[in-house]
Amino acid sequence: MTTQTKFRHFLNDMSEEQLQDFAARCGTTPAYLMVQLRRAYKVPRRDFMAALVLNSGGRLSRDDLLDHFYPESLFDCAA
Repeated sequence: MTTQTKFRHFLNDMSEEQLQDFAARCGTTPAYLMVQLRRAYKVPRRDFMAALVLNSGGRLSRDDLLDHFYPESLFDCAA
């Protein structure tokens, strides 16, 4: 079961127009945000991750994105 991270919630709450605007300000497409990033199939590079945070209007932090792409469950079974 997929958890609703703050980043996923942020994207899901946007209207189509808001999503298009956010994507343009970040230098990407709405499809890339919704398919690759929302589902955490891809991990954004450092500069792109910064653009996501800086263009979120204060709704996202670096920690929010780190939690989305590197969830605590990855570290639960640390050797």
